[in-house]
Amino acid sequence: MILNALVKYYDRLADEENSDIAPPGFSRQKVSFVVVLNPDGSLHDFHDNMQVSGVRSVARERIVPGYSYTNDVDPRPLWGNRSYLLGLPDTKDPKHNALWALRRFEAFRDWHVDREHKVNDQCFSAVCRFLKAWNPKEAFRFSQLTQITRNFGVFRVGLGVAECVHDRPNVRAFCLTQAGEEADVPKAPSLVSGEVQPIARKHDPWIKGVRGSKTSGAKVVSFDDEAFCSYGKLKSYNAPVGIDEAHKYCEALDLLTGDSRRRIYLGGGKTEEARKRASTFVWWSERPTSFEDELVGLIGPGTAEDQQTVDRLSGFFKRLRGAIAGDCLEDADVPFYILGLSPNGPRLSVRFWLHGTVKEFAERLGHHVADLEIDGPADTPPLTLRRLVLETARPKNGGPDEENVSPLLAGAILRSVLAGTPYPTSLLAAVIQRIRAEGFADPEKRRDWRHAIYRRAAILKAFLIRNGRIQMDVYLNKTHKEKAYHCGRLLAVLAFAQEKALGTVNSGVIRRNFGSVMAMPGLMLGRLQKAAEVGHIPKLDGDLPVFVRDELKSINVALEDSIPAHLDLLSQGVFALGFYQQLQYLDFIGEQVSKRRRYRTAQGDWVRSKLEVRTANALAKLNLIYVYEAVAVLPSAGERWPDFCVRGNNEGDDLYIEVLGMDTPEYNDRWELKRNAYEEFGATESGGRRGRLIVLDFRKSPFDELVLANALRARVTHSAETTQEETERN
Repeated sequence: MILNALVKYYDRLADEENSDIAPPGFSRQKVSFVVVLNPDGSLHDFHDNMQVSGVRSVARERIVPGYSYTNDVDPRPLWGNRSYLLGLPDTKDPKHNALWALRRFEAFRDWHVDREHKVNDQCFSAVCRFLKAWNPKEAFRFSQLTQITRNFGVFRVGLGVAECVHDRPNVRAFCLTQAGEEADVPKAPSLVSGEVQPIARKHDPWIKGVRGSKTSGAKVVSFDDEAFCSYGKLKSYNAPVGIDEAHKYCEALDLLTGDSRRRIYLGGGKTEEARKRASTFVWWSERPTSFEDELVGLIGPGTAEDQQTVDRLSGFFKRLRGAIAGDCLEDADVPFYILGLSPNGPRLSVRFWLHGTVKEFAERLGHHVADLEIDGPADTPPLTLRRLVLETARPKNGGPDEENVSPLLAGAILRSVLAGTPYPTSLLAAVIQRIRAEGFADPEKRRDWRHAIYRRAAILKAFLIRNGRIQMDVYLNKTHKEKAYHCGRLLAVLAFAQEKALGTVNSGVIRRNFGSVMAMPGLMLGRLQKAAEVGHIPKLDGDLPVFVRDELKSINVALEDSIPAHLDLLSQGVFALGFYQQLQYLDFIGEQVSKRRRYRTAQGDWVRSKLEVRTANALAKLNLIYVYEAVAVLPSAGERWPDFCVRGNNEGDDLYIEVLGMDTPEYNDRWELKRNAYEEFGATESGGRRGRLIVLDFRKSPFDELVLANALRARVTHSAETTQEETERN
């Protein structure tokens, strides 16, 4: 299946206009110098074929006949290194001395001279005349050879001619014929197509670009020991693949691993040992799609990007979210493939292989993106898979180091995301360990840790949803069912009170106690809460003491005055997420309270307007248990929350209450957007599958508490009666 898909990808590239893919029998090699000859075969000069890439000078790639040769004497048509073309020894390898280089040059010369009459090309003949006349001892006259002969060289005949000798039609046709003239090639059904055809003895070209493998390349299929042979079959005859098909899949894979738009690395590092632990992932589709071009954005960047890149990634993430809802996706039914590779000496190990359609992968990635969504800083860049993996690494020299990422964990994370399966359990353990090592948040470094804790909280949320089957929301959920969540909230409130009372301190509540409270909240939280009541809350200014006490009271009510003594690993993740979301809430609401931009209700909620205070008090008099600005339920309109929500026994019994008090064009436009979002959500004034919407409109009439109470009583009673009638009819 893998080889078949790669062969199809080769055929797709070969059919593209102006394709530069290597045909069977040819390969792409790094050419750093050109031997320029006169038509009579005499030497004109040596030309530099290097190009500037970034700050480095690199050799240009050219398609040449044949494949990479062995370390033995093994000449190739019209190209090779300095020892073959000029008889110069390799200065990097003492084994390749002058005698060795001379043997290679003579073999290269004899190979071309013996075939001159078959090629019938004047430029090929000029090369043969040069080889017969060249003396390697003359090379000292050309000082530039030391600098430009680091890679391979080719021949060119004539001044001002761009065409190399191996690209001439007669020479190219001869080389294609030579590629198929391998003696005694057995025939067998190919594993790729099933057709009986000549079988490749070796699978070429070598595949480069896999991190941790040899720079000269490696192979997916190879046999170099008798122990690997069976039924008397040698070399790659043990895995029968047609000669052309072997070239196609190797060339296609080599192009993928060399293309930064179709390849990413996870794990590994700068040292050789760390690079050997890396994983290389490539992907492609049977037809050109925008999805394969954009996928690298979701997986790849690990450092800060420019704003244009961030905007492009954000747009791609939004389209992935739309794929979950069944939005039309371009080329949805096109087959899509993802291959994971890791180095294994001269071979490549297949880490994993996934295939499906563009739609299937987009939906899986969309669920992953949705699970990661959490309230955070507005300037936070999208959480790519590389950033996610880096959060599992232990910090080194002030930040996470890719060398400390487990390659097994990195591969398992990518597999779970792309396959839509639960995340590896070790992901939770690694993130919790990172939190314990660094502290989830440090007020002394508020600017630095905001993005870091956002990423860790997003990972915890995604893990808990997919693996723990625990409902976690984008925003703070004051009615969450998990006690561990409220334990985290409680610690966040205590840290907030300390910071507002004392400012930044060297050894605060978080730095000293976060790890121990996360593991044993029952032992620590009561003691910390008493300390805050005595030492921190009385020192707060303005409305903050009342606000903090209201938060602590509501959290203790949610805990039912019973704090768990110990938390297991999964519950510690819930604790940390509750801590983060409460901290995000306090950063916004606490600031508004301190500036007297929030108003307190009789129930202890801090609302946006005095009109909402009166509405809340009226609901309390009716003995209606409400939630103010419940967790966002209107995602289609952006960040939109119900003013008040009264939960019913079932989802369809919920009441959503909106209070309208302003009458400006901007306010009215926002309300229409919110009303449409309610309708899309499934809550209307006449009733819907998600509940009933109650609109209290005071934009044109003065507020009257008695009128409000009567209106609420009538509408709530009517909603309850209607729901009862519908139940009886059903």
